[in-house]
Amino acid sequence: MWGARQLTSQGGGNSPDFFAGTKYSDKVQAQMQTGDLHGFPEAVKNFQSSGTVSEITGGDGLVRQMLKIPGEYRGRGGNFEFIKEADGTINHRLFKPE
Repeated sequence: MWGARQLTSQGGGNSPDFFAGTKYSDKVQAQMQTGDLHGFPEAVKNFQSSGTVSEITGGDGLVRQMLKIPGEYRGRGGNFEFIKEADGTINHRLFKPE
């Protein structure tokens, strides 16, 4: 179960780069190749300023940052989600339709 609280709103040109210094986990890299809702184009990252960053607390008690970017994929509206670990590893990358 995840708990969430909004941390910052990305909007505007002076927002920090959520992806600076990040890398994808092996799990995420494999999921990106499956062609399902994990496999959306990398260009989505260019729209991070339209997204919202929140702090979430996992079932393990660790706090992570989640970026949600609203958009469309395969004709469906929803959010592109990225979860970043404290060490900068992106361990979740998924388009979640509404």
